[in-house]
Amino acid sequence: MEAQPVPHSPEAEAGLLGAVLVSGPDAVDPAVELGMVAEDFYDRKAQCVWSAIVYLYDNRKPIDIITVAERVDDENKWPDMNYGVRSYLSSVSSGAGGSSLNAPYYSRLVKDKSVRRNLISSAGQIAQIAYDESTDIETAIDRSEKALKNSKDKAPSSGRVPVPDDIIARLEGLKSSGIQTRWSYLNKLSTGMTRGHLWVIGGFTSTGKSAVLANLLDDTVRAGGSAMVASTEMSQEQYMLRLLSITSGVPQRNIRHGGMTLDQSAAYTTAKTFWKTAKVRIHDDLYNVTRIRRMARRAKEQLGDLDVIFVDFLQNLNETGDEVKDARVSIIELQKLAKDMNVCVVALSQISNAQAMQQQETGAMGSYYSFKGSGAISHAADLAIMLDRDRVNAPAVMWFNIVKNRHDSIGRFACKFELETGGLVQMTMEEQDMADPNSGRKRRGKSNDD
Repeated sequence: MEAQPVPHSPEAEAGLLGAVLVSGPDAVDPAVELGMVAEDFYDRKAQCVWSAIVYLYDNRKPIDIITVAERVDDENKWPDMNYGVRSYLSSVSSGAGGSSLNAPYYSRLVKDKSVRRNLISSAGQIAQIAYDESTDIETAIDRSEKALKNSKDKAPSSGRVPVPDDIIARLEGLKSSGIQTRWSYLNKLSTGMTRGHLWVIGGFTSTGKSAVLANLLDDTVRAGGSAMVASTEMSQEQYMLRLLSITSGVPQRNIRHGGMTLDQSAAYTTAKTFWKTAKVRIHDDLYNVTRIRRMARRAKEQLGDLDVIFVDFLQNLNETGDEVKDARVSIIELQKLAKDMNVCVVALSQISNAQAMQQQETGAMGSYYSFKGSGAISHAADLAIMLDRDRVNAPAVMWFNIVKNRHDSIGRFACKFELETGGLVQMTMEEQDMADPNSGRKRRGKSNDD
C-alpha cells in the first residue's frame, strides 16, 4: 500500500505569512482567534517566521519584512543555512497571499492540516497502547482517550461567533428553564438544573449531601429527564435503595429487611416499576473525569440524551495524586464537561477544615464558605450550596444556604429531612422561623464556665 502524504499546504502557509507581511496585525487576528501556534506550520522556516510574528504582535510592534527578519535573527533558530530568512520573507510576501482578506481562509486551512497531522500522531499512540497487552483494558482506553483529547484540544473552536449580535441571538434561544427541583425557592433563584451549568453542593460529614443528590435525581426522572451518577462513595445498590425509599416513601430498613405493610408493599412495587424504566445510569467505579466523560458520552448515546450528571463526590476524584491539585483539575474539567456536553453537572463536595470546625463550635453556618481542596471549586461553580444540619438538636431539619449564584441572588431555605427515607420537603416560612438554627441551639464549643 502506497504511503499517504503528510497533510500540509505549503501554499496556505506561504499565503498566510505573505498576507501578514503585507497587511500587518489585521492578517494576524484571524489566526490568533483560531489559537494558531508555530507548531501548526509544517515548514520549519514558516514555524520560525510565525514565532517572530506572534512576538511582535503580542508586544504591539510593527510587523513587516525588516522587523520579522530581525526577530528571527534574535531567536537564532533559522533551520536553512542555504536559504536566508530575508530571501524567504521576500518570496512569501511577493506570492499569491498578500491580502488580509484571504488570511481567515489561509489560517483555517493551515490549522486544519495541523489537526489532521496531530490525529495521525494520536492514532499511532493509540495503536501502541492497544498492542501493549501488559496494560489492563480500562487503563488502555483511558490513555487512548487522553491521546485523542490532545488532538481535539488543538482543533479550532466550533465557530461560535464572539460578536454581541450573535451572542444575543443565542441567548434568546436559551431562555427555557432547566429541570425543576422539588424546592420552589431553589427553582426561583436557579431556574432549575440548567444545561451548561455547574452546581456544587457542600456540607459537613454526614450532613446529608448524598440524600440531596438522590432527591435531585428523583426530580430529574420525574420531569422526564435523563441522568448519570458517578458515585465514588456508595455502591450502585446503596444508591438504588435510597432512590426506591424516596420514591415509595417506604423506610430503607423495611426495604432491606422486610416487614412492609400492604400499602408500603404496593408503593414499593410502583417505585420499582418507575426506576426500572428510568433513563438513568448509575456508576460506582468512576474515579476521574476522563472516565466520567467517557461514560457520559456512552449514556447519552444509549438514552438518546443526557440532562444531568451527578458526581458524588469531588474529593474522591483522582487525577494527579495530589489532593489540592486534583480538586482544582477535577472542577475545571467538570465545568468544561457541562459546556461541552450541554448538561447540568451537580457535584458534591466536602467543606474546608476551618469551616467544619466553625460549624462544630457554633452549630451554624458562618459568614463565609469554603470547599475542601481548592478555591477553584468556588470560582468554577455557577451555583454553590452549603448544607447545614444540626444532628444533635434538630436532625430532621436541613438548611440550604445558597452562597453563590452566578445568575441570580443568594438566599437560604429549610427542608424537613425524612430520616427514614431520605426525602426532603421544603418548609413553609412559618416552619422555617420556628426551626431557625441560630435560635435555642446548644453551643458545642467551650462555655465561659469552663
